[in-house]
Parts: sequence; structure tokens; C-alpha cells
Amino acid sequence: MAYGVTTEWEDIHRKIGNLPEKPKVPTQDEIMSQVIDVVEQAEPLKYLSHDQLLEIQDDLDEDIFEKYRKQRIKELKEVAKKPRFGTVIEISKQDFIQEVNDAPKDVFVIIHLYQDYVPYCRLIDKCMINLARKFINHKFIRIQATRCIENFRDSDCPAIIVYKNSEVVHQMISCAGLLGENRISEGSIEWVFAQKKIWETDLEENPAEGVRKKDRDDERRSSDKSDSDDDREYSSNQIRKYKFR
Repeated sequence: MAYGVTTEWEDIHRKIGNLPEKPKVPTQDEIMSQVIDVVEQAEPLKYLSHDQLLEIQDDLDEDIFEKYRKQRIKELKEVAKKPRFGTVIEISKQDFIQEVNDAPKDVFVIIHLYQDYVPYCRLIDKCMINLARKFINHKFIRIQATRCIENFRDSDCPAIIVYKNSEVVHQMISCAGLLGENRISEGSIEWVFAQKKIWETDLEENPAEGVRKKDRDDERRSSDKSDSDDDREYSSNQIRKYKFR
């Protein structure tokens, strides 16, 4: 039965007081007002880029469009004020104070302590190049571990130290496992750093976990196939056994 519609029986009982007054049916204007309130609170336009706002300009109320356009321009100006880097730089121990301690305020400085012969270090270096281009407001640095810290153990490489305002905010020593080991990728590093609040990500899960799950599924299928082959071999041997008995 449609909302607000009652039966004759209900109307009779409502008249004699056996039933409470039926709820007032909201008008179309009242419904629209509620919808507008919800939409304004949700602010669905806040996640659109400036170009996307321009694309839907004709479909928006002029005041609403102007509000979000000014808001987005303000946000872009704030981003433009931030230092931009975009590359991974190699430093020496002598450069450390200048490049790390004297980095601009509120900038995350991501330092990769590496040894060339360690495969995971080479893999992380490749990923860092593209991550530096993506997260241009973060400063990426690499330095050979023993040139940075005397007697730093090769077994502790790769290591990543994150500074902000001259303070260490994260230490990831021997971090290959944390970043995905053989599954290390730009995505897996991006995911881990996002969990540590170094930056934000649009990723919905750690790509390394997806690869790990696929590997487990492949191993399971391979194991099932091997078991099946063993069963067939056993059956074949049994057939030969009884055939030539």
C-alpha cells in the first residue's frame, strides 16, 4: 500500500480514538528541502577536480558552482605553494644536513638506505623514481647505507627513514617484507606509506596482497593438479599390475 494511504477500517478506528492520528504526508517542497539539506551536507562536489566542475557547470546552480569553483581554486593555490621535487636525488653524508634537516617545513623527506648488490634495493629504487614523479611534494633521497651510517649492516638493507621538520617520523629497517618482498611495486609502497600517513592514496587494497593471493591460488591449483597426476599414475600402475599378473 502506498505511503499515507489508509483503509476504511483504519479510518473508522482512528475517528473513535483506537488508533493514533496518521502521520502527516510531507509535501513535495518539504521532500525537496530535505534532499537539498542532505546534498549540501554530503558535499558531493568536493571531490571533483576543477576541470570536472567546468564540465558540469551548465547543470549546476550558479551560486553552488561559483562556491565550489572558488574553493577548488583556493585548494590548487595552496598546493602550488608547496615545494615541488619530482626526482630521487643521491646524496653523501656531507649533504645530509642541507638536504634533510634543512628541508622545507612540513615536507616529508623519504630516504632510501641501500646497497647496490641487494636485489630488493634495486627494485625499490626503480619504484621510487615513479613515486617521486607522482608525489611531487615529497622529497625522495637515496644514499648508500654505509656512507650514511658507519657499520650499517647489509642485512638491514633496504631501509627507509622518513623525516619531517628535522625529526624522524618513521623507521623501516630491513623493510623488504613490509613492502611486499618479491611483490614489491610502486603500488605496494604507495599503500604502506599511505597507512603511515605519509601521503594519501586512491588504492583500495595493497596490491602485494592481491599478488600474494593469486600466487597462493596458483600453488593450490598446481598442487591439486599434481595430486591428480599422482592418482592417475597410481591407477595406471595398478592396471598394468593386474594386466600382466
